[in-house]
Amino acid sequence: MQDKTKEFAVYAPGVTVPGGVYILQPYGEKSDVIKDDGSKKENKNLIRKIFRWASLVIFALFAIIGLLFSGVFVAMQFGIFNVKGSSVSRDQFFATLPKADIKASSISRTAPSTSCVKQVEDGSQVPICSWNTSEEYATIRDGLSKDSDVINKVSKQTGVSSRMIAAVVVPEQLRWFTSDREYFKKMFEPLKILGTASHMTYGIGGFHHDTAKRVEQYTEDINSPFYAGDGMAALLAFPGVDKLADGDTLARLSDSKDHYYSYLYVALFIKEITNQWEKAGYNIANRPDVIATLYNIGFDKSVPKSNPQIGGAEITVNTTKYTYGELGTVFYSSDELTAIYPVAY
Repeated sequence: MQDKTKEFAVYAPGVTVPGGVYILQPYGEKSDVIKDDGSKKENKNLIRKIFRWASLVIFALFAIIGLLFSGVFVAMQFGIFNVKGSSVSRDQFFATLPKADIKASSISRTAPSTSCVKQVEDGSQVPICSWNTSEEYATIRDGLSKDSDVINKVSKQTGVSSRMIAAVVVPEQLRWFTSDREYFKKMFEPLKILGTASHMTYGIGGFHHDTAKRVEQYTEDINSPFYAGDGMAALLAFPGVDKLADGDTLARLSDSKDHYYSYLYVALFIKEITNQWEKAGYNIANRPDVIATLYNIGFDKSVPKSNPQIGGAEITVNTTKYTYGELGTVFYSSDELTAIYPVAY
C-alpha cells in the first residue's frame, strides 16, 4: 500500500518550498505554486512607473503654462497686443456735431444734447449713431443704469459730472466687448497671474496698475499740476494705513460686486487732468472730446493747448470705426441715459 502520509505532508497548505507556497489540491493531484515574491516586485515596479509618468506629465503641464504666461508678458512688453491708435482732426470730426465755442484763453463747450436719429425727406428716421444700436452697447447701457446710484454718489463726492464719468467708461467697455483682447482679459485677469504687470488693466474703467497708482499719488501731491484738490485723498484712504499697498489697489478695482472704487478712480483721473488744464488756462470740464482722448492716452501725453485733437485707440462697432475720443463724445452729446446722467454745460 502506498504511503499517503508522506505525500500529504509535502502538499499540506502553508508548507514553504523553494520559489513559493504549495496550495493543497484534492488528494493525489498536483498543487499549484504561488510566486508571491515575484508578484510583489512587479507591483512595486508598476507603481514606480505610474508615479514617474504622472510626475513628468504634471511637470510638463506647469512648464507649458509657464511658457504661455511668459510669452504673453513679453508680447505685452513689446506692445504686440496694443490696440492701434489714431488721431483725428477735431474740426473734421465736429463737422457732424454741434459746434463748440473755442476761445484762445479758455476752452468751453456749449453743445446741446443731440438725438441719435436723423429725419430724412420721406419722413422716416435713420440711425446716425450706430454704436448705440449694437448688442454690446445694450449691455453697457443696462450696466450703467444699474450703477446709477454709485456713479452719482461718486459725482457728488468729486465734483466730476456723472455723464462725463459714463462718457469715458462707454468706449472702454465697447473696446472690451468688441476686441479680441477680451480673450486675454478672461484668461488672465481672474487668475491674477501677472497681477502687478503694468500692461494689464483692471476694473470697469480699464486701469493699468501704474496709472491707478498715479491717480492715488496725485490726490496727495500738492505740488503736482495734476493735484486733485483738498479732500480727495480721504476718499481713497484706509483707516490707519498711510499708503495703499498694490494688492489693495488691485482688489478695489477688481471687485465685481462693488463698483464704487472703479468709478472713483475714473472720476479722480478726470479731475486731475481737468485741474492740470485749468492751471494752464484751459477749461475742459465739459469737453468730452478732450477728456475721453486723454483718458485713453494717459497722464504723460496730457499737454494743455488751445487746439487739442480728438483721438485715441481705434474701436470698431457695427462695422464703423471710431476713435476712443469719438465714442466718448458721441455718447456725451447723445440723448442716451440723459434721465439719469444729464448733460452738463
